[in-house]
Amino acid sequence: MKRNLVKRNLIPVLVAGAAALSGAGLVGHAAFAGDAPAERFVYLEAEGLLPALESFASNPAGTVEQAIARRQNNCCEVNWSSRAQVLFENFTPSARMTLRFEIPESARYSLSLVFTRAPNFGIYEFSIDGRPIGDRYDGYAPAVERSQPTDLGSLELAEGSHTLTLTVPDKNPASSNYFGGLDYFELRTAGATPGPQDAGAGPTGGPPGVPGQPAPAPQAPRPQARPDRRAPRLLVRVSPATDRRRPYRFTLSGRLGLPAGIRPADGCHGWVTTQVKAGRSTISSRRTPVTRACTFSQPVSFGNSRRFGARKRLKVVVRFAGNRFLLPEPARVTTVRVR
Repeated sequence: MKRNLVKRNLIPVLVAGAAALSGAGLVGHAAFAGDAPAERFVYLEAEGLLPALESFASNPAGTVEQAIARRQNNCCEVNWSSRAQVLFENFTPSARMTLRFEIPESARYSLSLVFTRAPNFGIYEFSIDGRPIGDRYDGYAPAVERSQPTDLGSLELAEGSHTLTLTVPDKNPASSNYFGGLDYFELRTAGATPGPQDAGAGPTGGPPGVPGQPAPAPQAPRPQARPDRRAPRLLVRVSPATDRRRPYRFTLSGRLGLPAGIRPADGCHGWVTTQVKAGRSTISSRRTPVTRACTFSQPVSFGNSRRFGARKRLKVVVRFAGNRFLLPEPARVTTVRVR
């Protein structure tokens, strides 16, 4: 596969009020007075979790050699969800790669993920904290493609650090190697709405089961992104620029500028995601719908300064997730003052 280490992060997901996480992903929950318990979810770009906690292969002689887990930018006529994936470069069976991630709150989570299939990719097995989850999935395909979001099952996870391990125990006879690729994964409690996945372009398809293994659950049809999608302009404003008294309140607003030839009925929909960062920590993450007028607005507030400590400025990162007619728009970054 073509190598390219350029990375431009795009993270499409619903969020509303979140615990701090690294820039690898978004966390959040949504509930209103009188509602059922809050829905919780964690959306993580696999490449944002690099470097891997472990990445190695055991060769037939029984010795251990390094297998490379690295970022790979879009290639081969495929667009990954954040314009990049983790490419697991491995040449022997029984290799594994482990990524560490954080869970903000204890709950029972369902896990789904998107992986890559290609002519030189092996068979995948997944585990959380060493516990196998899901079935075997064949990573072989005649051409490079993303899988559809694949449900692996559910499990109880406590607040704190956990690990996701991808193991390549074998390969399809038609595959030329034991490589692997992971785009993103998402954990959510029952009833939580998955993030919009039509932002990814390029060939997609559900992974067929490996012979002798249970077939994955069928996936519902998803709208296919048009191959001629255009890039919009993302116009963003945050006001006020300074709020030094608690509760610290800001309003993010903006609009999408449609390219020529795209009608509002086609282009004015989708989601804008917002992260507020204190240094490298994400202290708030939200998803806002684009209206039929191509506008969006999202209030953000903090009840006290413990969320951002002694920092005087917060960074606001805004992205458009894309839709069938429009490409994802990379981040627009601005800052606000809280002291």
